Amino acid sequence: MPYHSPRWDNQWQSLYRAAIFGQNSASAKRLIQQAEAAIAMRQNELAQSAGPWADAEREGMEDALYALKALRTVQHGSSAA
Repeated sequence: MPYHSPRWDNQWQSLYRAAIFGQNSASAKRLIQQAEAAIAMRQNELAQSAGPWADAEREGMEDALYALKALRTVQHGSSAA
């Protein structure tokens, strides 16, 4: 199911995009934390949901968490340099 599905929650996606595409490294850590928290909340909401749209959203959230972890690693590495 595409990301624009009306059954998907858009809050975690908006926070994820802000963290990934934000250019302000000073706020990157906060944006990453907000996105991760929103994804965790949505994962809890979907825990009892079934169907292809829920599976697709869960997969999207797992992909987003992976990307956020990579971004956190890059941010940590660049701030240590």
